[in-house]
This record gives sequence, structure tokens and C-alpha cells, in this order.
Amino acid sequence: WAILTRVSLLRGDDAGTHDLQTDYCRRLVAAEGGTIVFEGHDTESGLTTRREDYQTALAMARRREIDAVAVYRYDRFGRDNAETFARIKELAGLGVRLVSATEGADPLTRDILLVLAQEESRRTSLRVHPRQLELARAGRMTPRPPWAYRLEIDPDSPDPLHPRRR
Repeated sequence: WAILTRVSLLRGDDAGTHDLQTDYCRRLVAAEGGTIVFEGHDTESGLTTRREDYQTALAMARRREIDAVAVYRYDRFGRDNAETFARIKELAGLGVRLVSATEGADPLTRDILLVLAQEESRRTSLRVHPRQLELARAGRMTPRPPWAYRLEIDPDSPDPLHPRRR
């Protein structure tokens, strides 16, 4: 088994911490009598497919090193439905199951929950984006630095938290 957890880098996450998600997944694998060979913990948006541990789990599946992937909730696997459904189909073709520790293994339920998760992500973006624009227009920092910047703490600056070009 591979365990794959994900928390969002972009905002607070209602899916809890990596530790909480891992604990639920470990209990699932133990109940199934499985052996964990990989635990991956990505801290990135589920809309991003470049997540390092996500890619590692997929590579392990392709090499037939795992027969199942445990996630806390299906939306922890991904929130881009085109990518997520393609990878689920690929995993199934490889004989690898994707199982949620909290939502069961029913494919219809999984698919419905994934569609709802992507819609939730879209609606959150629509709600948050206007506020980010408002903050930017006011010259205030948005919750994350703009693209191509990173947040650095400069204790000698009158504004110790400010974006600095990479």
C-alpha cells in the first residue's frame, strides 16, 4: 500500500494535518491486512499535478510496487477531475485500488464526491479572488506572495514580512 496525504498550501485546510490523515490511512491499511511501503505527504493545491509524492505514488503503481493507494478523503488525491479520473482509470488498469479511509471504496460515491470537491474548489476561488484583488489594490499582502516572489522575514526592515523577488 501507498498512503498519500495532502494539505493545501494556499489556505487553511479542513482535511486536517498530514498526521491526522496518515493515522486514518494507517488504520485502514491495518484493517485490510496490508503492508505500507510508501507514505507521501504533499503540501500543495490539489489542482497541481506536479506534487512530488503524488507522482512518486503513481510511479510506484506503474512499476507494480503497490496494489492500493490509501487517502484520507478522495479530494486529497486531486481536485482536477480530468487528471484525477484519468489517474484512477490508469490505476485500475494496473490493478491498483484507490481507497478513502473515511469515504469507503464505492466507485459511484467516489466519483460524486470528486465532482463535488472540484466544484467546491472553484466556488472557493470565486469567493476569495475578489478579496485578494482588493488587498493588492490597497498595497497589502495577499495570503500568499505573488507569482515569482517568496516570503522572507527581514528583521531589520520596518516591514519584516514583505515579498522579495526570487
